[in-house]
Amino acid sequence: MIVLKQRGGWRRSLQSVAAGSEFRNAPAGGRAVLTIEDDGPGIPAQVLPRLFEPFFTTKPTGKGIGLGLSISYDIIKRMGGDITAENRSEGGARFTIVLPALG
Repeated sequence: MIVLKQRGGWRRSLQSVAAGSEFRNAPAGGRAVLTIEDDGPGIPAQVLPRLFEPFFTTKPTGKGIGLGLSISYDIIKRMGGDITAENRSEGGARFTIVLPALG
């Protein structure tokens, strides 16, 4: 794993995974795994199942329309990848994006 950046409570990492490794809905062959995590309060349990739904937002009216994660989910799926969100056991949230590796 390569830590790409670490700033005030969050970090990103990139990992190349060989063919045959396990990941939910991953395409056959090699893939790249991008992990973004923080050490904040995490994602509320009632929000987690709806996180990627279009127009779902926890922001006040006028502050967001709830399309960012939904659009990201759709783009990643169309590229043959997967995106998941979870709460870290040590606190904070983790988003994992898996994409087919080229070449």
